[in-house]
Amino acid sequence: GQGRVFAVGDAAAVEGVPTAQIIFHGEEMAAVAVANIEASEDIVSPLAFTKVRREMEPNQPFLCCTSLGPHDGMFSTQTELLATGALAAIQKQMIEATKMSDLRGELPGSLLWYPVH
Repeated sequence: GQGRVFAVGDAAAVEGVPTAQIIFHGEEMAAVAVANIEASEDIVSPLAFTKVRREMEPNQPFLCCTSLGPHDGMFSTQTELLATGALAAIQKQMIEATKMSDLRGELPGSLLWYPVH
């Protein structure tokens, strides 16, 4: 990185962007760091159309879905609780299934999660 430091997750804070120490924020920070490392090394990702540096989006909605067992959960933003109980548990299962599909490189999951990062 030519003397540059790239940090993500619990080790990083982004001025003006409220982030809780949860996996989604770490994952988004990692996507930003990778894009910036690629740009600093003159690498063009096969998934990107151009070489471009990125920053965390200050107005991005930060959503969190927490499992409290197989039939219970919580879905919230940084400031309000949106759903609880079975609805949140089903939502958590759907997020997990589609995210794992994306990580395995399967087309349905990849198409769903590609716009996120």
